Amino acid sequence: MIPKITLNRLQIYLISIISISLLGSIPFLAGPGLTNPEPIGKYLNGVFPATPPTQNPYQVAFDNLTFDSPLNFTMVPNQNKIVVGQRDGKVFWFNNNQNTTAKNLLIDLSDKVGLVWDGGFLGLAIHPEYGTNNNKYFYVYYSTEDSNSEDWPDYFIGMNCNTHEHWGNFLVLERFEVDPVSLTPIQGSSVILIKRRMYGGTHRGGGLEFGNDGFLYLATGDNSIYKTSQDIENNLDGGVLRIDVDKDPSRSHVPVRTMPDDHGFSDEISGNEYWIPNDNPFLSPDGSNFEEYYTLGHRNPHRMTKDMSTGIFYLGDVGSWQHEEVNIVTKGKNYGWPVYEGNGTGIEGCTTMYNNMPNESPLVEFPRSDTDVIIGG
Repeated sequence: MIPKITLNRLQIYLISIISISLLGSIPFLAGPGLTNPEPIGKYLNGVFPATPPTQNPYQVAFDNLTFDSPLNFTMVPNQNKIVVGQRDGKVFWFNNNQNTTAKNLLIDLSDKVGLVWDGGFLGLAIHPEYGTNNNKYFYVYYSTEDSNSEDWPDYFIGMNCNTHEHWGNFLVLERFEVDPVSLTPIQGSSVILIKRRMYGGTHRGGGLEFGNDGFLYLATGDNSIYKTSQDIENNLDGGVLRIDVDKDPSRSHVPVRTMPDDHGFSDEISGNEYWIPNDNPFLSPDGSNFEEYYTLGHRNPHRMTKDMSTGIFYLGDVGSWQHEEVNIVTKGKNYGWPVYEGNGTGIEGCTTMYNNMPNESPLVEFPRSDTDVIIGG
């Protein structure tokens, strides 16, 4: 005979609490984020609540501090400190304390940075091993002033398929050293890794982040010239670049094709103080194309965000006439611009897909009726 088991109210209550706790932990155990968009209708009946919540579902962080157009927010590795970079090139650090009232100027690059339309100080990444093994490296990406040291062009001047005028501005990926104790820059430590001529007035990209693999990823725009996003032979535009700043011979190799030796103008630079990961998808032993590309076919990938747990990069790409899109950065994929804009047709007759590659669909796209521009996420 099987004996009967009776539960008192306390036992039932405890079992219920434990069950709810375990069920509630499933999303954390299963991993963060979505890799496929989910319709919201089944959760909210397709309609957002008509009345706002009685209490804001968020808290204002560091409400004793203010910044002017901050575009970069980065934790200092191995320290409880935060670095914020403003669009004008001024970079500050402060203690990761909600009640802090002090921000400290780390470096002022405003004499180099050009506030050109959607340009400026666009990207900042700190080496993941910063403060260990004598590593002191900060990496920044920005547009420069013009040849007259002015913020020009400071308005939208158009785009086209083939060429555009050079105003004397450049797009620069630069490395400098910062003392890990004082968080002050080390004079004379600046090195330029990439320097590209800037054309037109828009589409600079700007996402800059180290991957969980230790490589540095940089998102570049089409530089106001549509077809550059499908041309990996003659530029470094319209793609996510992936480089090894540690120059590890077991994982990477010296760049085969560089500026200005193999392409470009005498005032352009590439391949300096970095190597090419051996598993990059567009390797070219004969030097026929630039090997830095990890993905291509982007229009203006202004912001790129990494899921720290999975290492997945989510890329916000500014659209043209139809919509905005969010992409999952996937090795070797072509996101279509300008032949495609998301899942739709792009600029007809401009160019063809590189090497007849298929178009990679976005994670989600927002029609122009819903949004003007996607600038973060």
